[in-house]
Amino acid sequence: MGLVPSPAVVRASELLRHLASNPTEPLTVSELARRVGLPRATCDTLLLGLAIGGFVRRDGELRYELGPACMVVGDAARAAHPALRAAARQAEVLAQEISSVVAVTVRDREELRVADVFDFGPPLGFRARMGDAIELVPPFGASFVAWGDEDEIRLWLDRTDPPLSPAEAASYRSALEGVRRRGFSVTLVTARQPKLIKALKGVARGDNARPVRSAPKRPARCPTPSTCPPRWISRDRSGWPRFPPRSSSRTERWRPRSCSSDPPTT
Repeated sequence: MGLVPSPAVVRASELLRHLASNPTEPLTVSELARRVGLPRATCDTLLLGLAIGGFVRRDGELRYELGPACMVVGDAARAAHPALRAAARQAEVLAQEISSVVAVTVRDREELRVADVFDFGPPLGFRARMGDAIELVPPFGASFVAWGDEDEIRLWLDRTDPPLSPAEAASYRSALEGVRRRGFSVTLVTARQPKLIKALKGVARGDNARPVRSAPKRPARCPTPSTCPPRWISRDRSGWPRFPPRSSSRTERWRPRSCSSDPPTT
């Protein structure tokens, strides 16, 4: 008989994952149990065990949040991944050069998790938050699956809803070839963002000697890709995205719109 994962460890990791996705929102035992889908007594027992290890802590109003032990584990995880530190340095340079918000993401199973955010964008621009989860659904995650095998690419394309037609799937595959050739993925009207394309090419070459220019006083238009905005983004008359209300769902995610009619440009 094969080994099976410990149910208690799996449930505790789900609690930590949910607290990490809402780091500024302490929650009571009842709220956590309802959002994660666990019995209240089970949730209470798991939280007590995590609190002993310092992974969660309870405030005076009996609400739980991440504890100091998570910072130690997080710092150790970053030290074990030098590529993440290198990406953070390049992301900060890129954010300053194009006066925008640049996020560094890592793959977490079938999601992308925001690990770092560098904010040099306009005050009303769209922003990611550390810990946000983005489902690995086309066009999101192209740079993560472009170098995968055929099975991984096929599973990525099959996650679209509604399903892609053969012609649309071929267009996405062609876009992935462009990602592999250039070393990065970007979905926008390139004629309107020459500075971004130039900066990304420098990042792909590993050019660290470029001077960092200060942000202009009059920011450019929002660089959010127009082809595949998240469902909950709406825009005002000036074209800037409005902030969505806080989600009441179990986990706050970016739900991408179906991109079957708008494959990514490369």
